[in-house]
Amino acid sequence: MVSKLSGEKTDQRLETLSTIWNIPLEKVKVTAQKLIDIGFFEERGVKEDPRFWVPFLYRNELQMIQGSADI
Repeated sequence: MVSKLSGEKTDQRLETLSTIWNIPLEKVKVTAQKLIDIGFFEERGVKEDPRFWVPFLYRNELQMIQGSADI
């Protein structure tokens, strides 16, 4: 799942991750939580509209673009 973020924006939402990963929103929530638990994502935003931010440590390797993904 992480490799599919290559070239993407560093700030994602559930909907954008669902599109990138091609999986339903319920599975995105579980997957994103696992990535938070291991430190790949930092959760931001509010509970009703969570955002998933990628720390600087991983950005270069994945050639990520700073900014928020468009819905």
